[in-house]
Amino acid sequence: MPLRLLIVADSDSYLKWAVSRAVDLPRDVDARVVVVENAVTPSELQVKEAVNGRWPTPPSVSARHVVRQMRAGKYDAVLLACRGPLIDLLCRRALEGLVKPPVIVVGIPGIWYPPTQLGVQWRAHADVYVVHSKRERAALKDLVGPGAGIDVGLASLDRPLEVHGADPEGSVIFAPQALVPRTKVERVELLRGIALAARSHPSVSFVIKLRGNLGEAQTHAEVNAFQDLAQTTPVELPPNVSFERGSLATHLSSCRGFLTVSSTGAIEAVAVGVPALMLTDFGVDAANINEVFADSGMTGTLDNLARLEFRLPHPEWSADNYFHPEVDNDWFDVVRERAASSRRTILEGASIPSYTRTARLRQRAVALGSADSKPVRLSMAFAAAALKWRRRAVRLVSRRMAKRSAEGDRGA
Repeated sequence: MPLRLLIVADSDSYLKWAVSRAVDLPRDVDARVVVVENAVTPSELQVKEAVNGRWPTPPSVSARHVVRQMRAGKYDAVLLACRGPLIDLLCRRALEGLVKPPVIVVGIPGIWYPPTQLGVQWRAHADVYVVHSKRERAALKDLVGPGAGIDVGLASLDRPLEVHGADPEGSVIFAPQALVPRTKVERVELLRGIALAARSHPSVSFVIKLRGNLGEAQTHAEVNAFQDLAQTTPVELPPNVSFERGSLATHLSSCRGFLTVSSTGAIEAVAVGVPALMLTDFGVDAANINEVFADSGMTGTLDNLARLEFRLPHPEWSADNYFHPEVDNDWFDVVRERAASSRRTILEGASIPSYTRTARLRQRAVALGSADSKPVRLSMAFAAAALKWRRRAVRLVSRRMAKRSAEGDRGA
């Protein structure tokens, strides 16, 4: 009997990753991909760009539907390609009281080095983690420690249909990210650097590749989006700089170099032979999600961009970081073996966060947002208002007591 696998995605980037994992599967696997309605549900255009013709367009379903499917015993394994708060919410609802729950598979749709304790805590119900490099796998095993009961499988971030190399007459592609650079000043500096490079090379097209228009949800909320900064700051973009949508694979087909701070797109670019430039102007550390590239040979600054200097990674770095041979990809074998066994994840009590009622409501709001039921949203809004009023009352009482104490001191 073929293994039955449900793949649940929540945002545009997680959907792209979910489809990549679906494409990995052997033909005898009974797999279904769905998009769960949540706080960052992708638009129709984002879904189209994420799927990019690799899989049938996935249906949109409610979180309640996903929970029912997880509890029904229909699937041997469930791959939750979702943000941490939603994974935790779905697992708490679906797994409680189940005698034989499905194997829970999780992963991050990009670079996860070094792995974080918070990321593991949100995924504390998982049996199998999917990572994308041997270095990530070793780091994750070190983080969770022996005896945690989890398995770690290896996958490729992207499998290109062909390796076409750089186009000497092609565009420079910049992949913005919501989280880095972190400050408005840094993001303006980056935009200004792109503008300066574009003026120095007026015959070269510079494309700022968007994953969503202003107002469209993304995996992480973007503050100071570059298309907004281009309109609200003194930075003037020359005519050879443009903002464009579309799948990254399409843009890379006519690309001379790929620019980013830490985007997973750099891995996709290098996989098809396009050199990249990983900017270090804003730091090289875990906060910038680019620590793993420190010794890759692809790092540089905006000065390198001005000279159009892009690089392919060192071979010795590649083997341990995202460019291992495809034959080493074993994530689905790990899932299949786990589904065939009765072994359960061993979780220490401290590994699964416990929440106050307020924290649970906050987590649910982050996970589901406007996709939650109206009664629950009203209840949460009331609870938030009550909490706000209580905090104001506490501050008011504290001020009055402090004032009375001060007056008493003066009277004495």
